[in-house]
Amino acid sequence: MAALAWPKYEGSAKGVVAFIAGAKGKSPQIVRRLMQQLPPPLVPHKILFLDQLPLNSNGKVDYQALQARLEN
Repeated sequence: MAALAWPKYEGSAKGVVAFIAGAKGKSPQIVRRLMQQLPPPLVPHKILFLDQLPLNSNGKVDYQALQARLEN
């Protein structure tokens, strides 16, 4: 799982988007569970399911690729 602050507006973020890899689920159920574990500003307002998270050349999550996915 990875998360990005999104959408960005005038230097700050209005929310969080989560990316979950390798599993399919129902966003409302996941959000309800996260609401029990996270403070409200950190609960994602959108969840995207991916087959796998993009990785950079160092094998870490490529957040720029995830950002590009949101912008398109």
